[in-house]
Amino acid sequence: MAGPETKRSQSGEAENGTRQEGELIMEELWTTEELARYMRVNPSTIRRWRLDDVGPRFVRVGTVYRYPVSAVEAWMADRVRSSLAS
Repeated sequence: MAGPETKRSQSGEAENGTRQEGELIMEELWTTEELARYMRVNPSTIRRWRLDDVGPRFVRVGTVYRYPVSAVEAWMADRVRSSLAS
């Protein structure tokens, strides 16, 4: 039995702000260099964070790494909360 249909915006997002699993999410992706510039650190720092699994989530396609802006924002917000709790 199927539930009621969810109304969606043009971006595919449900009116209540949720997405269904498997939906394609198109958003801005930053390169390592763009993220480094934004964070005001050396690109090698971003690479080290990625290798140490301590940086923001990323998308890898072949040998290319990209950082969804929403993942960077969430990672930074988590760091702010963590540092305030210390």
